[in-house]
Amino acid sequence: MKNIRTTGALGLPVLLVLGLTACIGVRVDRDVADPGPAFARAEREIERLESEYPARYGRAHGLCLLAYDRDDRELVQVRVPMWIVDACMGLAEDAAREDRAGRLEGHYDIEWRALKDLGRFGPGLLASVADEESRILIWLK
Repeated sequence: MKNIRTTGALGLPVLLVLGLTACIGVRVDRDVADPGPAFARAEREIERLESEYPARYGRAHGLCLLAYDRDDRELVQVRVPMWIVDACMGLAEDAAREDRAGRLEGHYDIEWRALKDLGRFGPGLLASVADEESRILIWLK
């Protein structure tokens, strides 16, 4: 019986980590000369979501990010379920209570507490940033 508990105590965290990594999709493409097609696909997906959810009614179920760095020629794609995003935002709120995030808010000029429930915004574009060196799209689906 003791061996079963020990195996369970060791196996549960391993299964939890494997389960979480299966939920998160991360892809990094290196040496990308033209990120245009990837951004066009993402923009079509965002347009489709916004047409299916006019006025952004409904709840988002996932957060997506597409980023390109021209200097490094890297294209990064990330997809995360909202329950993981919500858990991370909960941790950020806890850190804010302990005033560790206060320094982050001052440094990045972001009110982290206002971002606690991103899913309430509904499916669609969340942020789009572009300059000469990089481009970033963040959307909810």
